[in-house]
Amino acid sequence: MKNLTPFLGNYFNLICGKFETTVLKDLVNYYPINSLKKRIIYFYLQTLFFTRLYKIFPTFQNNQIKSKLRKIDILAKQYFVFSQDVTLRKRLYAIGIDYENKAFFTKVIWGAEKEFAIKELEVEKYFGRALLEKSHLPKQVFRSDENIVLLYDLLPKTSKILNQRPLSLYSDFLENNLDRGLLHQVSIKDFNEFDWWLSFHSTRHKNFQDYFMQVVSDEDKFYVMFAHGDLGSDNLIDVDGELRIIDWEKSHTHAPKITDYLGIQLGNHHHSIIRDKNLKKSPGSLCKFYSQFIDSELFSFPEFLLGLSFYLGTNFNLAEFLITDFEV
Repeated sequence: MKNLTPFLGNYFNLICGKFETTVLKDLVNYYPINSLKKRIIYFYLQTLFFTRLYKIFPTFQNNQIKSKLRKIDILAKQYFVFSQDVTLRKRLYAIGIDYENKAFFTKVIWGAEKEFAIKELEVEKYFGRALLEKSHLPKQVFRSDENIVLLYDLLPKTSKILNQRPLSLYSDFLENNLDRGLLHQVSIKDFNEFDWWLSFHSTRHKNFQDYFMQVVSDEDKFYVMFAHGDLGSDNLIDVDGELRIIDWEKSHTHAPKITDYLGIQLGNHHHSIIRDKNLKKSPGSLCKFYSQFIDSELFSFPEFLLGLSFYLGTNFNLAEFLITDFEV
């Protein structure tokens, strides 16, 4: 149990001394039934922490977070903060309780991370009505020179993360791009205008980069379009039988056409990808994945490699696992 204390102490911080444990327990019910956060909070409450909560966290010591929240405390009377390392990611997540005792989800983002929040604020202009109805977007936004604060309605407590992502969603994305004129054909040499491509070439995967450039030429043409960019993560939610898409921060207007299709397949087969993550990879292992999980009538092998390059450029770990110790 002592080994877990540093992790829990970093991940869950109570910043209001009056935040009762009963309120904390009630908030758990807002999380999707099968979510990791819910399981961790239950575990947290059902151990010695439940009776010694304030002895472990008598005060909130992170002045950086306190400063961020002090500037938005007009929005809520108290917050339950669960955050990654704010020195690295420059963001925090919180559940706020407003003055009418209603809960809402809050993102506070600053520094270089603000560009991701801006993407989420801009995606609506690329949506048709059908895609808009499926998306869970901020209900309020507060900007300052230093921070972007996004407020979201909490999803119902009956919501569930979709472990099996429907490939039919890709068809909806493609139709949205066609309807709104967002599908474009470009050559490899035009990709230098795209941030994910530049990021891909700055990664440490030189063997894969060299292999990819052997498979394609500068004159080859590929389709790019607007994409969510992170459907391989837990960003599809079943809300009482209706699909909701969350977290559009990694969306791109010039992502490879295969991006969201590949993301869905990476997420759907993450168990086998993680199981084999330490095995050395080769062109043969990529061909095997392509033949098993990619519809060759929809996408060519070079298109698959291009989609993989997108996810390497956006630092998606499942893509990283597909090219572990890659050798030609």
